[in-house]
Amino acid sequence: MQASDRAAVWVGSILSVGVGVWALVSLASPFGPVGGVAALFGLAFGGLAVLAHARGRWRRTAVVGLAINSLALLVAAWRGGVLRGRGVAPTPGPACGNVTRMDASNGAESEYE
Repeated sequence: MQASDRAAVWVGSILSVGVGVWALVSLASPFGPVGGVAALFGLAFGGLAVLAHARGRWRRTAVVGLAINSLALLVAAWRGGVLRGRGVAPTPGPACGNVTRMDASNGAESEYE
């Protein structure tokens, strides 16, 4: 293993955990969508560390970072409504189906389709 590989493993592992923790913290703040994007970057850093043949504690650190970032992505998807069934398909608005409106001529309600 060359020095550049060791540096890639070290940087990837540390950034994966650091960005993952930052993503989880930012999901609890009003800047929630930033946490989802940060989690994607954290997954990339953890993947880089694993693909650079990390061994021992650095591999364990990279795997922990991957787990934290995966959790952050799940939280981001839950907050965005994707996992709760919202945001997947639009819900019908007032223009669909029978809608009650006020008749301008006499103030009475009427139904139309």
